[in-house]
Amino acid sequence: MSQRVNTIEFDIDEKGCFCNGLLCFENGVIKKYVNSQLTGEFSLENIDELCKIINVGCGSLEMKKKNCDVDENIVLCNFSMSCIKEVSEFNKMVNSYIETGETHNVYFENGRCPHCGRPYFQNSKECLFCTKKGNLLKKTFKMFRSYFMAILKITILLILSTVMTIIKPIIQGNLIDKYFTRTDAVSFDVASKGLVNSVLILVGLYLLGMALGTVSSILIAKVGCSFSHDLRCRLFDKVQRMSISSVAKHTNGELIHRISNDTENVMNFFVSEASRLLERFIIFLIVFIVLFVTSYKLTILVVLPIPIAIFLFYKSSDKMHKYNAQLWRSGSKEASVLNDIIRGIRLVKTFGNEEKEIAKYSKVSGSFCKMSIINGRFWALFVEPVSFLIAIGEILVLIIGGKMVIDGELSLGSFVSFNLYLAHLYSPLRWMSGLPRRFSNATTSLVKIFDILDEEIDVENSEKSITEINSGDIVFENVSFGYKSYEPVLKNINVTMQEGKMYGLVGHSGAGKSTMINLIIRLFDPNEGKISVGGINLTDYDQRSFRNKIGVVYQDTYLFSGTIYDNIKYSSENASMEEIINSAKIANAHDFIMRLPDGYNTVIGENGYRLSGGERQRLAIARAVLKDPQILILDEATSALDPETEELIQQALGRLVKGRTTVAIAHRLSTLRHADKLIVIENGEIAEMGTHVDLLRERGIYYDLVMAQKQLTRREK
Repeated sequence: MSQRVNTIEFDIDEKGCFCNGLLCFENGVIKKYVNSQLTGEFSLENIDELCKIINVGCGSLEMKKKNCDVDENIVLCNFSMSCIKEVSEFNKMVNSYIETGETHNVYFENGRCPHCGRPYFQNSKECLFCTKKGNLLKKTFKMFRSYFMAILKITILLILSTVMTIIKPIIQGNLIDKYFTRTDAVSFDVASKGLVNSVLILVGLYLLGMALGTVSSILIAKVGCSFSHDLRCRLFDKVQRMSISSVAKHTNGELIHRISNDTENVMNFFVSEASRLLERFIIFLIVFIVLFVTSYKLTILVVLPIPIAIFLFYKSSDKMHKYNAQLWRSGSKEASVLNDIIRGIRLVKTFGNEEKEIAKYSKVSGSFCKMSIINGRFWALFVEPVSFLIAIGEILVLIIGGKMVIDGELSLGSFVSFNLYLAHLYSPLRWMSGLPRRFSNATTSLVKIFDILDEEIDVENSEKSITEINSGDIVFENVSFGYKSYEPVLKNINVTMQEGKMYGLVGHSGAGKSTMINLIIRLFDPNEGKISVGGINLTDYDQRSFRNKIGVVYQDTYLFSGTIYDNIKYSSENASMEEIINSAKIANAHDFIMRLPDGYNTVIGENGYRLSGGERQRLAIARAVLKDPQILILDEATSALDPETEELIQQALGRLVKGRTTVAIAHRLSTLRHADKLIVIENGEIAEMGTHVDLLRERGIYYDLVMAQKQLTRREK
């Protein structure tokens, strides 16, 4: 049976033996299959919850009846640790249904192919083994149809270049038969003249073929670079438009691998290999016809092993995809580890972990090397014997063709010409013998590329796409959200934030404060309810125009490699130097900038590694100030500042927030005491709301947080 979205696998039956098991959830009923046979149906009507029980090396998924003891639990399935992730997600999904009555799809990190049951890898949604290669090629041709004429020109030039080479054996064979092996008398002058003319023709053909080949090589380089550039830009454009949740499913190294390596693989195949494929095929047909006309008996001997070789390539296609998939995974992991180590090089050196990271990278690089060797060994052990199989025809031609020359059935010139053409016939065949490997490599990359290009954008502009914000009022109406729909982070949030006022979000780590901010910026859309800004649903705004009206300072400040001037100006490309300096003064950054050797033109390096944490944060504040936003969001904006600088920044922010809706998160609660309203979030819900003074009087969660921080401050002092 095909696997549905709300279906998971388990692998141990009731007797403790390994099996192929499935649990399928639909309409409040769980169906259990063991080895494709339905073995039970379980209604959730009188079930309190599902429980995951972990034992040594294995576990069980059990149903707890309402008002019953643990001993009366119903065992749904047993599983080994290889199934624990899928079972855990299924457990959460079903418990969410029991609690809310709403059905959700099981979220899998990778998932499995519904046809062959193999797991997807590297966050893919396509199975390398079941994907129809014809569909992949069709989509690729459709995407780059503008290059067809250029590739056709390259193919024609390559064919003409090769035709120049094909004509040579005819001239050489004719030269042998006419002048070198004739028994009747041929004058020296006639033979010399014929030889000179033949040589001149051969030289002319060589030069013409060389010129055509040079032009075709230049065109291949030009078209290939343009093709690769367009594909990289398409892929990068899609990554930029994907939501944060979609991007977060992929590592940086994996995305870099897809944009750079995979596009290069596809370009090499479709520009270089595709044009040469048509050229080699046409040459093969021409040479085959010439050989058949010369001697049909010898030609049959030549092509006899070819169908066997094609059959062997077909039978090995699955293994090719398997090795290419593993090679891709190893290469992607190597790129991810390298990216992480380089980005965190300061931390590596701080903790003195250079040797550890060298060993870590050496391990993944060694795995990639090992996989490359396995891949190369497979092809060496497979392709070379197949090439020898094809070449058996050449041995038969020498034996039988030589006998035909001795018996007078075939002239020596025709035999020499036939053998020269045989080289032209085997050359494309040997080239084609490596084509399945190159094709498999290209289709592996295509699956990864289209996996990104075909991904649905879950945060998209509506048809209205309003570009102007009437006011900065923000309203949450019954908003619930979870990164997995059955695991809510925020539950039924109702709050109104008025324009011109400052609101502080308070709560324990993981309560949902940053998630609320992400929803306001519309990095995600709510699972339930709606968020309005200026009385208009957030989904009706044009994303780019809306975010241009928002200024954000995150706790983890990111600065681009470049000058201080470039980093501040990043939020407003049309800003003048005077405006940039003014924003830096408001953020209390101007003085330290002017103390630097090159002032605003100082190059700060990747992520501002030459600056202190407080200096980086002040530049981020200046960047937000320059934008002159209607809505200001501060996520621990003063966390990296010393008390003196923090006080100056608080004064600057006090001037900045006037006339703007400001939403701030701060673990240092003293920085929020002047907020117009504090919103205390606990376990994804609004627990308290009011001013600093009001909440202290209530002696609730906020009061406990303030007292805990005061005690910590006393201990530090």
